[in-house]
Amino acid sequence: MTGRDRPSTEFLSEAQDVIEEFSRNLLELDGQQRAGQQYDPDLLNAAFRAVHSLKGLSALFNANSVTQLSHSLESTLDALRLGKLELGQSALDVLFEAVETFQRMLAGFGDERLPPVDIDPLLSRIMALSGGGTEEEVSTSLAGLDDSILGVLTEYEEHRLRENIRMGRRLYRVHASFDLLAIDVGIEALKGKMKAFGEVITYLPSADASSDDRIDLDILVGSEHGLTEIADGVAEDGVSVFELSTGPATHVPLSDEPPSAAVPTEVPVSEIAPPRVQVEAVLEDGPEPELSLGVEPEALPPAELEDDAEALSLRSLSQTVRVDLSRLDHLMNLIGELGVVQANLGGALDGLRQHEGVGDSVRDLQTHLRSMTRKLSLLQQGLLDVRMVPLGQVFDKLARVVRKLGRESGKEIKLSISGSQTELDKLIVEELSDPLMHMIRNCIDHGIETREERIEAGKPASGRIDLRAFQRGNRVVIEVEDDGRGMDWRKIRDTAIRRGLTTPEEARELGSGEVIDFVFQPGFTTREVATNLSGRGVGMDVVKTNISRLSGMIDVDTMLGRGTKFAITLPVTLAIIQALVIETCDQTFCIPLNSVLESIMVRQSDIATVEGHEVISLRGRTLPLLHLSRMFDLRAETSYADPERIYVVIVGLAQHRVGLVVDELVGQQDVVIKPLGAALRSVPGIAGATELGANRTVLLLDVATLVDEALSRVDV
Repeated sequence: MTGRDRPSTEFLSEAQDVIEEFSRNLLELDGQQRAGQQYDPDLLNAAFRAVHSLKGLSALFNANSVTQLSHSLESTLDALRLGKLELGQSALDVLFEAVETFQRMLAGFGDERLPPVDIDPLLSRIMALSGGGTEEEVSTSLAGLDDSILGVLTEYEEHRLRENIRMGRRLYRVHASFDLLAIDVGIEALKGKMKAFGEVITYLPSADASSDDRIDLDILVGSEHGLTEIADGVAEDGVSVFELSTGPATHVPLSDEPPSAAVPTEVPVSEIAPPRVQVEAVLEDGPEPELSLGVEPEALPPAELEDDAEALSLRSLSQTVRVDLSRLDHLMNLIGELGVVQANLGGALDGLRQHEGVGDSVRDLQTHLRSMTRKLSLLQQGLLDVRMVPLGQVFDKLARVVRKLGRESGKEIKLSISGSQTELDKLIVEELSDPLMHMIRNCIDHGIETREERIEAGKPASGRIDLRAFQRGNRVVIEVEDDGRGMDWRKIRDTAIRRGLTTPEEARELGSGEVIDFVFQPGFTTREVATNLSGRGVGMDVVKTNISRLSGMIDVDTMLGRGTKFAITLPVTLAIIQALVIETCDQTFCIPLNSVLESIMVRQSDIATVEGHEVISLRGRTLPLLHLSRMFDLRAETSYADPERIYVVIVGLAQHRVGLVVDELVGQQDVVIKPLGAALRSVPGIAGATELGANRTVLLLDVATLVDEALSRVDV
């Protein structure tokens, strides 16, 4: 990665947020289109605003290609929301291609070593798409509506009125009066109620007189519901509903005695006076304008309107504070040092208790120490929360991958996502992209059958992939499940024998679960001919490596003909972790608690020998044992001090399980991981260091190395 200056980094961060928002809108529109539903115009408007924001943002940072592509897309999206283009699969394909192109452009921004992304083919596709627009809508579709209303509507709002009439919806004018100091909250609350009944088309200043401390507005709504039903649904003081027609308006007051400022004038729609506020400019971006009150009806020059729109879009991008992770890491280290101070204070307090005559001082110190402990815990949790981001950031990208690969493979696939708001440390989320993408790729290529195969097997024609995330204790579980072929463990076993990963004799002793583990071996694939999606033996090995690096575990549950489920278990964060403190040969070590499955006590008679190495059987599974004393050459003895009382810590990494033999289990403690010095960096089995109380520096074990060491000694 090349070094970038701070403005470039800020641009990339904000642009990425905008593109992800654009992608989320497209995915929802794609889902509605595939389900045969009427698309939500608010989503199309949000996509338009995102591209508009990206155009302004990229222009500020001289990202000319991004600006050019954004401008072209903006015109296309405007035509789509005006009904001049049909929002079909061809249009969505072009828009999704634009998302991928934006991502490639951002990846190379500021790096002169990379060739520029060629956007000309995509621009040609966008132009071809725009050239296939539908005929202009006929103005007679709004015949019967008063010209005083039509005269203040934008082209987009007229289009939405026509669409609502075309769908057989009724049109309503909802009159509302809001307290001037709470108008934003009031509008949002009323909008939420109205959207339950139909589409909110626009807001207009009301012809009714407003008092000094209240604002009256009219909201145009299209709905299939009746007048009384809507009136009951939005019943509150200051709100009335009128049905728009060519005759006098039907009026339903929503309270028996509304405030005087809220009493609507019962007049025919034809008598509604043109509003005194120039609204075309502020309504230009869609049906959710910001209201400019008290503006003279003098039109702004086009250049000023464009500048104002850019300013609005930039302000909308600055709602979050961006912090470099290195700064957070520094704060986490300081918190770790405060934790050491806290432990030392506790030790000093224990010493004071042994002296007579200092009882009151000890009690005061104890009170202050408890207070410090609480505040330190809150500070620690607050900083951890700052590092948390929702998994939806990765899941949205995977949804695009499923859509693209499904079309390339000719398979119909439905993706179900749940738990997008589940949060993980930012660094972990970033590292999850590759392994999850490889798993999705394998589900589509190896798991999901073709349409014909599924129908023949009595399955729905469309395959299904479920992507789930949920929190379980202090860990997060991510599941990727498909309803495809499932894994044939016999075929995997035969492939492993053919590739020399095991012998026929050894393979006969393996259970189905142990055979499935071969799919995580480098270069392993059951596919004889590679495809564009998979079959080259890379993928699941990457999954195992990345998950192991994150101190995670992966389990596989598969049934032939029914499908496969991968379950990844990860720590919430790697910044401050809970550790199990153990002792062996009078040396203290810490084991990351997120890698510890359980601690057990065994007898020497429970330990067997396989190929000269010790193993135990735990719930039907054979686990290799690794003595930390021998791993780090702490002592030469090989006999157990107490044959009836041997502590074993079961650790897991990816799909593997290993037992670590230790002398004592000291307890659990939150620790901050610190990097190793040059002298210890090359020592296998050590991941870092941390400080415990009494100024003790303790080594943190590298579970991944220990597991590999144990498995290399014995084939289980």
